[in-house]
Amino acid sequence: MWTRRSTAPDWVGCRQPYTFYHEFIATYWAGGPSEAFAAPIHRLCSLARKMGVASFIIEDGLSRPDIASEIDHLEFHSEIDEGDVKAHVISFLTCEPREDDDLSKISSDDLIGQVCIITFPGEPQSTSYVYEALFRLPCIGPERDELLNNHILIASEMELAIRQRPYKLFGTYFCQQNGVTSICAHSAVRTLVRTLRGTAPSTAELNSFWSYYPAALPVHTDKLISALEHYGFRPVSYDLTEKIVQTVSDYRPDNIWGLLTLLADSASPCLLALSEGEPVDHVVPILGYTFNSDEWHPLGTRLHKHGEENNTSSHLWIDHLIMHDDMLGPYYSLSRAGLISGQNKKQLIPKLVIAILPDRVEVSPASAEMLGRETLDRLLKKISLAPIAQGRWWDYLLKKVERRVIRTTLVDKADYIASLGEDLRFQGVDGHDEDQHSILEEIEASLPDRMWMCEISLPNLFLANRAKLGELLIDAERLTETEDEDQLSESLMGFRLPSVIGWRTVEDDGTSDLYASSWPMTGHVPIHTPHHHDNRW
Repeated sequence: MWTRRSTAPDWVGCRQPYTFYHEFIATYWAGGPSEAFAAPIHRLCSLARKMGVASFIIEDGLSRPDIASEIDHLEFHSEIDEGDVKAHVISFLTCEPREDDDLSKISSDDLIGQVCIITFPGEPQSTSYVYEALFRLPCIGPERDELLNNHILIASEMELAIRQRPYKLFGTYFCQQNGVTSICAHSAVRTLVRTLRGTAPSTAELNSFWSYYPAALPVHTDKLISALEHYGFRPVSYDLTEKIVQTVSDYRPDNIWGLLTLLADSASPCLLALSEGEPVDHVVPILGYTFNSDEWHPLGTRLHKHGEENNTSSHLWIDHLIMHDDMLGPYYSLSRAGLISGQNKKQLIPKLVIAILPDRVEVSPASAEMLGRETLDRLLKKISLAPIAQGRWWDYLLKKVERRVIRTTLVDKADYIASLGEDLRFQGVDGHDEDQHSILEEIEASLPDRMWMCEISLPNLFLANRAKLGELLIDAERLTETEDEDQLSESLMGFRLPSVIGWRTVEDDGTSDLYASSWPMTGHVPIHTPHHHDNRW
C-alpha cells in the first residue's frame, strides 16, 4: 500500500536570483528538471516568471477529495505496491511573502496561478506530473500588460482556494497525463470541460465512461466525441484526411488552417487530433490565436496579380493558434508551418477537428466564408443597378481599388440587432426614426437565432482601424449554392453595406427573396468582438 507523505506549508520568496529550474523543480519534482515529464512544470514556472512572480505558497493537497480520488485510482492500476505519494499545491503570487503570514492581505489580483503536482511510486524512480493547473492568460509583468496580438477566447473566471481562503482568476485549466491511468485524450477533454463548465471530470470517471482499461486500449475519436456530448457539449467533427496530400512538396494546409483559425476567431472551442493511423496518437485543445497585422504575405504576394478573386480572408493574418499540450505545457503557439508534414514519415499529421458548436449550427465557418466571398461581388452588382446605395465608401467598395477582406465569426441575432443600434450611435445617429425602427423590427423577425457573419472590410481599415464597412449574414443551418450570376444563394439571410441594409423575406407561397432599403450608416464601424474579449491588435 502506498504511504501518503504530507507536505509542510511554506511561503517562499522567489525573485531572482532564485531559479525555478534548479531550486523549485529540483525540490518538488521527482527526478529533477531534466526528467522526461518535467516540461509542463518548467513551462508553468517560466510563465509565472514572465508575469512577475515574487513568491509562492506551498501547501499539502492530500486532503482534497478530488486529489485523494485521483491517487486512489492511480494506486489501484499501478503495478507497484509500495512507495510514497505526495501532492504539492503551489500558488504563484506577485506579492512578497509576509512576515505575519496573513493571507487576508492577499487579493485575487496578486494571484498568477495555482499548480498541483502529484508524485507517486514508479520504476526506476518516483514519477511526478501536473495533476492540474489554473493559470491566468499570459501577460507581461505584475501590471498585467496585455499581449496585444494574443486572442485567447476559450477562458473563464475560475475559483480556487489557498489555505481554504477563496480566490478567483480569469484564465484556463491545464492538466498533464500521468502515463498510467490517463493519456492526452483525458487531458484534452478535462481541459475543455473544466474551462467551460467549471468542474473537471476525474480520470476515473472518464475511464468508467469510456470502459477504458489503462495502458491496454487506445482512445479513438468516437470516444472523444461521446465524452464531450456526455458533458453537455455539441461536438461537430471535420475529417481532414481526405484533404491532405501527404508529401512535402504538394502539401497545402490552407484548408485546415482556415477551418482552425475561423473556429478560433468565432470563440468556438475545438480539439485537434493528430495521428498516423486509426487510433488517435495525440490530441490538443485549441483555445485562441495570435493576430499579426504586420504579416506581409496576405497582400504582398497578391499585390501585382490581376484577374483573381476580389475578396480574401482575414485568417491570412492569423499566424499562430494558441493551444495546450499536456506533455509540454499551456499557452503554446502552433504556427501554420507546424502543420506541414516533414521528411520524417512518423511525424503526426492533422486527422480530425472536433469543434464545439451551438445547437443547429450545421455549416462550418470555412463553408460560410467561401459562400460569402463568392456572394459579395454578385450582391454589389445587383445593388449598384438600383438607386439605393450612395456615398464615398460605397463607391470605393464598388470600384475594387483594393482586395476586400472577409472576416467570419458566429453571431447571435440579439447581439447583431444590438450592434446595429450601437453602430448607428458610433456614426452620430442618435435614436431611430419610424422607418428605421420598422426596418429593425422586420430584420429581427426574419433572421434566425444564430448566423455566420462575414464582415466586409478593406486591408487598411481592417488592420489599422479594426473596422468594417458591412457584413453578410449566412444561414448556419444549411448552405445552398447557385451558379446563376443573377441569383443569390438562399443561405444569404441578410446584409449591410454602406448606406444600404437588406434582409430575407418569406412569401405566402414559401418562396423567399432579399429586400433592400437605404440605411443611414455610410462609413466604417468597429468589427465584432466577443463580449468577454477586449484585446487589441
